[in-house]
Amino acid sequence: EPLSSEVAINQTPPPQNQWTSQEKHWREVLATVPIIRTGMKTEEDEDNLNRFIWHDVKGWKTPYPVKLSGAHGRGLKQLQLVFGDTDED
Repeated sequence: EPLSSEVAINQTPPPQNQWTSQEKHWREVLATVPIIRTGMKTEEDEDNLNRFIWHDVKGWKTPYPVKLSGAHGRGLKQLQLVFGDTDED
């Protein structure tokens, strides 16, 4: 059964005068992330992009789960996954 969309694909962000200070901050940070050329992003760019997406989806007041961000490898064993580079591709 198909899942219904919660956000219309043509939905635009609210006008700047309606942005909270946190939303304004993350939209300014997002403007510095080179989104088009993914190979040009640094780890900081990736983190900033992830944080923007988190807040944009979950809400600007929802705390970002810092303990789960980045390459942490938590919970992989139970999923039968391995953290890190392997030669088994």
